[in-house]
Amino acid sequence: MSKEQILLAVIFYGVLMLCTLFAFIFGAINYFKKGKPLFCQLVTCAMGCFTMAYIFELLQIFITKNIETGFQVGNLGIIGGMAFLFTASFGELDDKVDDKKDKSLLKYRYIALLAPLLILLIYVPSLFTSNTIETKIVTLIQFIFIGPAAYYSFKHLLLPKDKLGIVKPIKIYSLIELLIELFITLELSAINHGSTLFMIIFVVISSILFILIIPFLKKGVKKWTQQ
Repeated sequence: MSKEQILLAVIFYGVLMLCTLFAFIFGAINYFKKGKPLFCQLVTCAMGCFTMAYIFELLQIFITKNIETGFQVGNLGIIGGMAFLFTASFGELDDKVDDKKDKSLLKYRYIALLAPLLILLIYVPSLFTSNTIETKIVTLIQFIFIGPAAYYSFKHLLLPKDKLGIVKPIKIYSLIELLIELFITLELSAINHGSTLFMIIFVVISSILFILIIPFLKKGVKKWTQQ
């Protein structure tokens, strides 16, 4: 990478790190208290994992003067963040908003499969790059964790009003979460294809989404707890 590219990468990943740190601190202040929803605590932990991922990404750029396409510790932060988002949606929310006995909701479960399918389609071109097998495997592992999280965020965005009145107030949150999963996927793909311009675009969009996610989560949770 040239000095200009390194500087741009440091600036934009620095912004991304600060945005995820803001999300983590905002969530910790509001939800790391007794009696607060575990769902919100898990989402906050996801923001903490993303923060650690981008801290390691910045350190790696400083040390190697390059953006690593193979394995680096920051990959574990992305995997951890997606695991927390998946756990929040599947473990804490899904049973409350999706009545498995209601056959009318079956179509939403099938349509939601488009989200992980899109993640897979974004990954496939990486197989035909000149990247190492290690890079392709590391990327695939990250996408495997992104896919299930994207499935549930998309499903909760699609579901109509549930009996407990939870899903409707958090639809904007679900949309933001889904977009974060999509743009992280696109960012990883851009890195693997060596596209600095698209990487920067996706990082900027992700930064904005990270700033918004916890405030909209808080707004949605406040509405459902008041019903």
